[in-house]
Amino acid sequence: MKSVSGWGRWLVWSLGLVVSSSVWAAGVQTDRARVIVKYRSDSSVLVQGSESARARIMSARSGAAIAMSRALGGRMYLLKADGLSSAALAEKLAAQSDVEYAVPDGRKYLRAVPNDSLYAQQWYLQASQPASINAEGAWNLSTGSDSVVVAVLDTGVRPDHPDLASKFVSAGSGVYGYDFVTDVAVANDGDGRDADPSDPGDFITAADAVGETFNGCKVSGSSWHGTVVSGIVGAASNNSAGVAGVSWGARILPVRVLGKCFGYDSDILAGMRWAAGLAVDGYLRILHPRRSST
Repeated sequence: MKSVSGWGRWLVWSLGLVVSSSVWAAGVQTDRARVIVKYRSDSSVLVQGSESARARIMSARSGAAIAMSRALGGRMYLLKADGLSSAALAEKLAAQSDVEYAVPDGRKYLRAVPNDSLYAQQWYLQASQPASINAEGAWNLSTGSDSVVVAVLDTGVRPDHPDLASKFVSAGSGVYGYDFVTDVAVANDGDGRDADPSDPGDFITAADAVGETFNGCKVSGSSWHGTVVSGIVGAASNNSAGVAGVSWGARILPVRVLGKCFGYDSDILAGMRWAAGLAVDGYLRILHPRRSST
């Protein structure tokens, strides 16, 4: 494997275990228009001193009443507007000469799985084609190293889980990671984005399912999906308890990008950039992970 510089030396990506649509399914958003815009490098909009100034300029040029602009990093911004669909706003913005591309800020949903207690053992119901990881063969060569950090972009984690508590990258007495879920209702922790990657639960009540934000979401208990995925990646292993992780040595960097029912592409994008050590406006870059005590 080729070596990479900076944070990449310690980072292995895990977006719900894999980045493909086999884990997440895209959904159709029903709230106000949300669009991710990337401006061209020579765009005059980028030199504006405030987000409100950028929003005013793009409102005047596109003819849409853009109510909010938020930087995502890498010349990318999240724009919101009322009175039209995300697709319509993206089309208007993409037509502007300052814009490299504009795409709807879609939602990502965890794919439905049953809650039967032994479903995790029914691999034959989960595989889309014949496959085998042959982990035992790999473990004969290596059981993994704590110099490898796996960023798990998911619903967050239960930091007190006995199979995981010793495997997280540490931040003093807590878990080092971040919660990038912006919408307070979706975050379900009372404050949106914060430095706590804990999973407060992604349950949907009957009242949630008929409300504005979660309309169409299925009533369900919490999935604890990020904790499950973290365990698959690197649960404490060969300890006569619980499950075995694929890597016995790897450490976990939890990055919360999914909340109740879904997560937005813009939050997932911000989480991916942060985990890779790239700039995300308003958030400190990762410089080097501290080792967790074991």
